[in-house]
Amino acid sequence: MHWAARNGRLRTLKWLAQQPGVSLTAVDDSGWQAVHEAAAAGQLTTLQWLAAQGVSLTSASAHGTPLHQAAMQGRLEVVQWLAGQPGIDLTAADAQLGQAVHVAAMGGHLSLLAWLAGCPGVSLTAADSGGRQPVHGAAATGQLAALQWLAQQPGVSLTAMSSGGLQPLHYAAGYSGDLPMLAWLAGQPGVSLTALMSDGRQAVHLAAAQGKLSVLQWFASQPGISLTAPSAAGQQALHYATSAGQLAVLEWLAAQPGVSLQARDADGWQPVHIAAAGGKLAVLRWLAAQPGVSLTATAVRGTSAVHFAAANGRLAVLQWLATQPGVSLLAADDDGDLPADYAASAAADGEGEGDLDTLHLLLNAGA
Repeated sequence: MHWAARNGRLRTLKWLAQQPGVSLTAVDDSGWQAVHEAAAAGQLTTLQWLAAQGVSLTSASAHGTPLHQAAMQGRLEVVQWLAGQPGIDLTAADAQLGQAVHVAAMGGHLSLLAWLAGCPGVSLTAADSGGRQPVHGAAATGQLAALQWLAQQPGVSLTAMSSGGLQPLHYAAGYSGDLPMLAWLAGQPGVSLTALMSDGRQAVHLAAAQGKLSVLQWFASQPGISLTAPSAAGQQALHYATSAGQLAVLEWLAAQPGVSLQARDADGWQPVHIAAAGGKLAVLRWLAAQPGVSLTATAVRGTSAVHFAAANGRLAVLQWLATQPGVSLLAADDDGDLPADYAASAAADGEGEGDLDTLHLLLNAGA
């Protein structure tokens, strides 16, 4: 059924519809019906036949309605036909994808975007459930031509912010990683490469967290950009790379002038603390091999990597730390609390899957 609709095999579809137990509205694992397949594949004749059989043109799937599917693939003729059908609203929003105009922007479908822009009620600055406008979607998927076209339309701003305070710049830096787009954005009036998100991060921090090494390297070559610029939380690019386990990014950052692997954030955490708390064992192993990095370095209240690992149920990290020279699973913080105390507190709160195993390890160590 789905295959026939997707490939425009109308005769086969009609035959299947006459067979006992066969339904034109049967769904696959993604909730797709034949109507979604036909819309996505641009099979207008098939879609029209399905509609004539009483199949709903507004059925939702995990990837939106037939309208969203058609828009995602840039099926202008299908979208135009759907727009004339009863019950079809071009501004109907899918919880994940937004409206058809958002989907068209993400796909870089300029002809469809231009047509939608002329339809009553459709707005090129419409926000989806995350506050994202079409400019954000185009930036996130690296659709430079679409972004440039959108920027020329009345009311559209390249510094518009989504709910998280992200501008198109942030989506380009952290998601698409599109260097030509970043270079173009950098030259546009009002766009700042150091613009802050709502949480106080810059695009360079987002790029580090997302592992966009080429983007980081590009940023480093731009005037006014500092790889050690702190976010509102006092974290630099290397802290975000550590938290996300982006080892290749961390290795490159460590070789850059002014970047220190012992840098502390606003809470006094060094990368070793962040890696231990987050269970990033590969990163922690690498950090331990770097000059000047200490696995027993303390943050606030005398807490070290073993305390952070214990508090977050990082069993594998603790097992490895126990083998390292100078590291003790019985180390006390400034208040006299042992790693086992941190693990016990976490286990009581049920905050991590490995908390009980971690506690057993620490208790067996003599805590």
